Amino acid sequence: MNTKHAIKDIIVGLSGCTKLVDLISQRTKIKKAKISINHFADGESFIKICESVKGKHVYVIQSTCPPVNENLMELLITIDILKRSFVKLITVICPYYGYARQDRLLSKNESLTAKLVANLLEKSGVDNMYLLDPHSSQIQGFFNIPNEIISGIHFLINEIKKKNNLKDFVIISPDYGSVKRIKNLSETYKIPMLIINKNRPKPNVVEIINILGADIKNKNCLIIDDMIDTGGTIITACKTLKKMGCKKIIVGCIHGILSANAVEKFNLAYEDKIIDQLFISNSIDSIYAKKIKNLHIVDISPHLTKNIFD
Repeated sequence: MNTKHAIKDIIVGLSGCTKLVDLISQRTKIKKAKISINHFADGESFIKICESVKGKHVYVIQSTCPPVNENLMELLITIDILKRSFVKLITVICPYYGYARQDRLLSKNESLTAKLVANLLEKSGVDNMYLLDPHSSQIQGFFNIPNEIISGIHFLINEIKKKNNLKDFVIISPDYGSVKRIKNLSETYKIPMLIINKNRPKPNVVEIINILGADIKNKNCLIIDDMIDTGGTIITACKTLKKMGCKKIIVGCIHGILSANAVEKFNLAYEDKIIDQLFISNSIDSIYAKKIKNLHIVDISPHLTKNIFD
């Protein structure tokens, strides 16, 4: 980054990714604003920026991860404060964009919630947006303000390669929605691919229908996805791959939400030799508290810094 501009810039870091904010601030040499975040007894958020930000380009960094609604309101309130403080520009960096899975209408009487959240952010006064691997690229079109999607998948795989020799590996698409991404990775890294066709009878429940692609008997498998929520999809896929005769399984994802009993599921899968390694970026703060065996937390701040600030 060109540090001569840093004095005109300031970072406002919020609750969803405080550790990542610290790392970005250190790398960019951009100061973090002093901010106070409190809550009334009924749960209302009360936020105050404790220094002048007038005339500055403010980078607001927030992952709208669990608690999703609280973190989203925290972001909206902060943007409102900045608009009332005569800042020059508001750029929101959203390492994890909540509600991204609700990006299309599957039946009548549903909300297009990914679009609704985009509207809320836009109307609140955001000037620019950066999103790290949202659940689908079509979310970019939900905004009428300048916005950019940054993919950290190649960065993640390069970190996986530092700890593993990807010889005799097959790269796995955990569903049809990931086929384009996995095809690109397959061509880039010159490794064969396989597609898992799944069905979701209801949220967070998955059924494997069939497997399409390369033979994985006596091969190693690399499963790459944008996010892991409860872990049901990934672990079900890994069990299926093991039954097909694969050897080592490495799982990598950008966003480790790990809701419900996901930690217990992954630890059991590791003990049962279903999963060998799990790589997750630090896009969400709570990943640091997840005690999963053979979990590798990948610092995504170098990638974000290069793509946003350089």
